[in-house]
Amino acid sequence: MLALQNLSYLPLANNSLTNITDERTITDPYTFQSLKLLDIGGCNLTGQLPTWIGKLTELKVIDMSFNQITGLIPRWPWTLPNLSYIDLSVNLLYGEFPKELSQLQALTSEHHDEQVNQKDLELPLFRQPNNAPNLVLYSSLSGLPPAIYLGNNSLSGGIPATISPLKFVHVLDLSNNNLSGTIPDQMSNLTNLETLDLSGNQLSGEIPRSLENPHFLSSFSVANNDLEGLIPVGGQFESFPNSS
Repeated sequence: MLALQNLSYLPLANNSLTNITDERTITDPYTFQSLKLLDIGGCNLTGQLPTWIGKLTELKVIDMSFNQITGLIPRWPWTLPNLSYIDLSVNLLYGEFPKELSQLQALTSEHHDEQVNQKDLELPLFRQPNNAPNLVLYSSLSGLPPAIYLGNNSLSGGIPATISPLKFVHVLDLSNNNLSGTIPDQMSNLTNLETLDLSGNQLSGEIPRSLENPHFLSSFSVANNDLEGLIPVGGQFESFPNSS
């Protein structure tokens, strides 16, 4: 399989894999050089996030959720130039929130899609988005919403103001971690956000009124935190039920 230089999709999810090889052959520059999607979620994987994945420069989607991966989140995911969907949820990751996350070119550059060969993204794609009960058929990889899932880990520290460049992310799930401090005003710069889940943390202070600004926000949760003060009532908050 290592010789499949034109391989674009590698879905291995929901198997009983117990480790990720880090052999020298996997880091060969001609190995998986065309890979766009790597799905190894729910495979009982242990150990740390493997460095060889950081060499897959064409990678657009990576799902390593529902494993037992431990350690700090390394810097390499945020340096992959085409990565727009990353799911590391439900693992044993710890340490501070990765400040390098704001370097994701595919989620910060308005002209990034113009640099992508759209023919590479036309294959039909079955995905089960995090926490979704049913399998979803997207017409193509390009239809998968840009998303960052880091929920259900043990990440700590505050949410940095440097998160603001991620203007093209649609889903941001940081739920059920140990994040503390206030919700930064700069999060309102994520103007394409549709889903924001900060529930199950130790966040304090008030909900910033600036979060009224994202025009597409349709799902917002800050349940089970230490927040106080008034709930914003303008912008998209007017469309939320009181139970939110």
